[in-house]
Amino acid sequence: MDGTDNKRIIEQAFQGLARADPKAFLDAMADEITWIIMGQSRVSGRYEGKTAIQNDLVPALFANFATEYRNYAEEIIAE
Repeated sequence: MDGTDNKRIIEQAFQGLARADPKAFLDAMADEITWIIMGQSRVSGRYEGKTAIQNDLVPALFANFATEYRNYAEEIIAE
């Protein structure tokens, strides 16, 4: 996979997040991902694997927002 392929994957992930749809973002993750959130918040902790992130972390994070969560990438650089 080269920079162009990686950039396309990330663009698709953020296009989904811009629509408040985390599916493409989750699909871009490796199954064996580990996501660590430092601190003392209710979502702080270690999330092992894509399933844990999808089932435990994402719903808890999205619940913090009064409206649908959306995220927009201003620039993606892969070169």
